[in-house]
Amino acid sequence: MFRKAPLLAITIMVIAIMGLGLTAGGVWLAVLGGSIYYLVAGILLLLTSWLLARRRAEALWVYAALLLGTMAWAISEACPSLRAVWLRTSGPRDGRSASC
Repeated sequence: MFRKAPLLAITIMVIAIMGLGLTAGGVWLAVLGGSIYYLVAGILLLLTSWLLARRRAEALWVYAALLLGTMAWAISEACPSLRAVWLRTSGPRDGRSASC
């Protein structure tokens, strides 16, 4: 099925593995009383990989919703500090925390 599109197959597998990891970790975190963000993000990644496997354009919309939701989550966690939002969304820097 994916012989003509090996990069698509690899992309699907990578997204599915990330989705499984986030979903499993998200369930554990939710059980401990933490944020459900990771559970939701994992489910959306699994949905994205499933839609990609069926070559459905909706996969891009689901992934876009995940990105927008991630930005909304980062802003809500960082309070009104734009510096904290920048640190949360731009990757690791020097190990300092970006709390309110």
